[in-house]
Amino acid sequence: MAKVKFQVGDKVRANEKAPGDYEGRDGVVTDRAPKSQYQVEFVPMTGNASFGCLDSWQLDLVERNMQSL
Repeated sequence: MAKVKFQVGDKVRANEKAPGDYEGRDGVVTDRAPKSQYQVEFVPMTGNASFGCLDSWQLDLVERNMQSL
């Protein structure tokens, strides 16, 4: 079983290892996926929010959700 790096509600930023569409964008972890992947709702740049499923190594923690601990 993979180590959990992020919790639901954590604020994250897609780093330089993320696909170009996501790089540098801020979001919130909404769910965990298999194999150290996380579903992230990204802050909308224009209009609607977007979702992505990224690997843990493509994300950096911005702020821990203290309510989930």
